[in-house]
Amino acid sequence: MKERTAKDIMSPSHRITFDEAVQIWLHLWNGARKHRLASYYDVNVWRIYDVISGKLHPGSESAATKIRKNVA
Repeated sequence: MKERTAKDIMSPSHRITFDEAVQIWLHLWNGARKHRLASYYDVNVWRIYDVISGKLHPGSESAATKIRKNVA
């Protein structure tokens, strides 16, 4: 296993894409917990809140709604 350096630890974690933000909405509506989603996407939980507030990837909620309506 590769040893992690200070640079590795301090580097930014994953950046949520628009498609991932849509998936986050779908997971939230199905009861997923925000902290679990943050762990899965390797981001701080505040990035999940940024998706919910619309600060990060505005329009992802409406895109997820369209997907949800097509599946139901």
